[in-house]
Amino acid sequence: MSRSDLRWWLWTCFTFVVIAIAGMFGFFGALLKNDITYLGFVVIGLYVITTGWIVWKVRTKTRTFDFAWYLAECMERVGLLGTFIGLAIAFQALAGMAAGGADWKQSLIQGIMTKFYASIVGLVGALMLKTQIKILESGHVK
Repeated sequence: MSRSDLRWWLWTCFTFVVIAIAGMFGFFGALLKNDITYLGFVVIGLYVITTGWIVWKVRTKTRTFDFAWYLAECMERVGLLGTFIGLAIAFQALAGMAAGGADWKQSLIQGIMTKFYASIVGLVGALMLKTQIKILESGHVK
């Protein structure tokens, strides 16, 4: 096992420990409650699946990660999509306030929470995945 493979393995184990600790502290329940688009779970799923694919690439000694870079960019874009959907929900709530609707406060808060959770999960997931790939590529001269 090369040094970059060992660093990658340690980083990957660290990220899954962080995910497990986040689950123990109720992050996934909060994500389920506050992200009405469920895009945060899409990003987490992409991260886990892409990490599995990278494991396969490392075991087969194939060192091309272009598709993983693409998926990391997609994770950022999914978070951004959640941001815009959350803002749309918040603006609809403000329109409901002007029209005299009763549920506008709850809709406004839900839209804002969706925006924040989707953005945070998308950015953190992409950062963690890009770090994995960069560690592996740093030990391999093309």
